[in-house]
Amino acid sequence: MKNNYGFGKFEVLTVIVLLLGIAAFYMYSILGGANDKKINKMKSQAVSLNKAVYSNLDEYRNSSLVYLEEILDHHIVDNIKSPFSENSCDLDESKVETVGSSERYVTLKCDNYLIMHQRATNFKNVTVYEVSDWSLTKPEGEEYDEAILYNCQKEDGSFLFSEYREEGSFLYGYYKKYGRSFFTMQHVPNDVCNVVSNTFYRTRKDVNKK
Repeated sequence: MKNNYGFGKFEVLTVIVLLLGIAAFYMYSILGGANDKKINKMKSQAVSLNKAVYSNLDEYRNSSLVYLEEILDHHIVDNIKSPFSENSCDLDESKVETVGSSERYVTLKCDNYLIMHQRATNFKNVTVYEVSDWSLTKPEGEEYDEAILYNCQKEDGSFLFSEYREEGSFLYGYYKKYGRSFFTMQHVPNDVCNVVSNTFYRTRKDVNKK
């Protein structure tokens, strides 16, 4: 049976399905483009962080390993906001490592996105990963990172840090809290809190390979 416009019910349904498909395609393109802009912004932030640290190497306690927390404490850069939310980027994992006199490697973590130990001297050579939260459970069948992370438990059972930290970040946080500087975990005494550690895991995938 035809309607006033000359279309049958089947033709009308076909047109509706096509229109929905086109709308979905354009929405995917728009959202995908917006996400690409956020990823590119994060890459630019990594390059800028790299340059800022290199220009102020004499400011830091350990110039070969500088965490974002320390960079902000020295007012070298403003707080780095995540491109993906209203949160700040991770203070105790984001860092710049210097090897020799010129090779610098940047790690920048914002929400669940990660630029990991890369020579972020150029916007184009930076890879961004999407990672899960750290967990004590080892994942199966997926690419994952493994790390020993540390905290310090006080006599009342509370912890020095809200989350376990990697070694360098722990040492800087301990220095800020107690004014005592150590460069390895082996030298940290247990007189003010008991150093504890655990092996943590998280999944990781290249956002460009989704």
